[in-house]
Amino acid sequence: MSIGGACRLLLTCVLLLSGATASAEQRVLFLSDFASITPGYRVMEDGIAEVLGDDFQYFYPEFLNDRDLSGDEAEITAIVDLYTKKYASTGIDVIASYGPHSEIIAQRTRDRLGDAKILRIGLSPATFDPEPQDVDLIFDADLVRIFREILGLSNPSVILFTGEMKRQPWRQREVDAFRAALVAYDFEGDLVDMINEPLIEVEQRVSTLPDGAIVVSLLWFSDGLGAPVHSYKAIDRLIASASAPVFTPLSEHVPRGATGGLVVSRELMGNGIGRALLDIENGVTSTGSMPAMRYVYNWAALEKWGLTPTNVPGDAIILNTPPQLWDTYRRQLITAGILMFLLLNALVLALLLAHQKARSKKELEQYLDELEVARKAAKIGLFRRTYGIDEMFCDERFRELFELPHHGPVTVDEANGQIHADDISTLLAETARCRDPSNDSNEYEGEFRIDRGPTLPPRWIHAQGQVHFNGDTAETFTGAVYDITEYRSAQKTRDVLIQELNHRVKNTLSVVQGLAFQTFQGAEDIERASNTFFARLAGLAAAHDLLAAARWENAEIHEIVQQTFQGAEGIRIAGPSVQLPPKLALSIAMGLHELHTNAIKYGALSKVRGIVDLEWNTSQQNGGTQLHLSWRESGGPPAKEPETLGFGMILVSKIVPKDNGGEATADFTDAGFQYHLTVPIRFEKPIAHPTGR
Repeated sequence: MSIGGACRLLLTCVLLLSGATASAEQRVLFLSDFASITPGYRVMEDGIAEVLGDDFQYFYPEFLNDRDLSGDEAEITAIVDLYTKKYASTGIDVIASYGPHSEIIAQRTRDRLGDAKILRIGLSPATFDPEPQDVDLIFDADLVRIFREILGLSNPSVILFTGEMKRQPWRQREVDAFRAALVAYDFEGDLVDMINEPLIEVEQRVSTLPDGAIVVSLLWFSDGLGAPVHSYKAIDRLIASASAPVFTPLSEHVPRGATGGLVVSRELMGNGIGRALLDIENGVTSTGSMPAMRYVYNWAALEKWGLTPTNVPGDAIILNTPPQLWDTYRRQLITAGILMFLLLNALVLALLLAHQKARSKKELEQYLDELEVARKAAKIGLFRRTYGIDEMFCDERFRELFELPHHGPVTVDEANGQIHADDISTLLAETARCRDPSNDSNEYEGEFRIDRGPTLPPRWIHAQGQVHFNGDTAETFTGAVYDITEYRSAQKTRDVLIQELNHRVKNTLSVVQGLAFQTFQGAEDIERASNTFFARLAGLAAAHDLLAAARWENAEIHEIVQQTFQGAEGIRIAGPSVQLPPKLALSIAMGLHELHTNAIKYGALSKVRGIVDLEWNTSQQNGGTQLHLSWRESGGPPAKEPETLGFGMILVSKIVPKDNGGEATADFTDAGFQYHLTVPIRFEKPIAHPTGR
């Protein structure tokens, strides 16, 4: 269906359904100079009802379904005279008219029926029509955008452009829209123009297109040789013959095998028409435009022709996309849970079957085969112990999990001997409880470890079973086991990460608390203190960024210096590459920030020719590595020792060396301020991760 046809049917039928003017006395007559006006479309009717409710009436001349008006004034006058006789006594309040001749039809009708109001509805691709039809409500199909989307997606080297428009020459503007899109896109490939060419010739041509070509087919009203043809059937023939993707920008639905097609939002149209009728009832006249059509893409066709869906605009609609798979871990848990549920129910049913003996041997064998398939899929091991007998039954998976021989008998003591020494006593106590007939529950569920020797970590097992009684005597213990080692490892990793996070957060909060206390204590200028505090927080945050990038394992001193000074002038840096542990890295970053700030305010960097020499090296002392860092200012004013030490000086001379087990000296000389720091480099023992990382 074409854009015009889609709007005609949808808008038509909405207004056919649309007496919706919020008043029982409001009557709407819908007119169109197109054929095939079909009432219906509940979605559009609902869209009108959302705005107006149900109190409206509508009328339309059904005999207009048999003709298309050509625009001849005499023909229009004759038709108007014909249907106005029928509605002269109805009392029409609104004349809603759609089509290229909507203005003259509506005016002539109002001349015959009296003082009725007019609602003119139209479709105007305003982006390429310099003089859009004079209408009150425009449903805008931005054809230029649609064509540009198609070109952007496929980036073709050859375009075969086709369609048959002889019966409706006004549709030439749709052809013009495509050509405008080619200009806007700056298309430099080959254009094979087969508009209004015979369908059979187009079929032959599309079957021999080269790689990188696409087919853009507009609507078909005949086969180009005089015989009428349905547009969908014509496009189906092209798709069947084409050696390239076929785009159908004016077809309302995506034809089978097409790469894309047009969709019309009937609900949006209904809302728009309802609001327009409500404006008329309230005496408001305004011209409005609203988008009601979207181009949609067919995932299967995109995939067939190797077109990447990521090139489709972000707000585009893609049909038939493959379902997204769940992540593997969650899928396995759900699968295991379902299979466990099925398996336990199957075990209960098998016990019932053993007592009933009502089923045949063939049925039982079939059931056991299905049970075995489910058990293997879930990787569950089965066991059965008969009390009073030393040997026990266990399947291959049980033997694998318990590190037992694959063949030969297995005794209860052998199976228990594989269980970790720290877990066996709890297991025996719980199973003994299940054997006691006086207990409310005879079911067992627990977790324990299998000892795999000194070189391998233990395997965690989840076991579930039940003791079966003959009267008050426990006869058998049956159940299932499966491996939960990875699950336990994930749990442990999570706990370690949470513990580490808590440690980092507490340390950071302590540092921030100290910065705030020292900055604001006794501060007379709150704004200045706030700026100082925020600058210190920024320095702390920069050091945190470096450590976070290194997963809080270490930070390289050059990166700390560069992050702190951000390319500031007047600072000469010299020193080898040194990795610092997190705590020392934060201390160095904060100390350098304070030294730099003081040098800018009071020291060498307050003068144009002032220089700061920042140097460091390492040495080996007492079996460990020592960091020696010096800060020397020159070319600035003489350094005078302050009567009262500020926070910055307290930080670099006392806090930094004390927190890191080192020592520092600060000298105030006429040549400039000098600072020396010596601290040990001690890396904390890394936290062991369950994954071995």
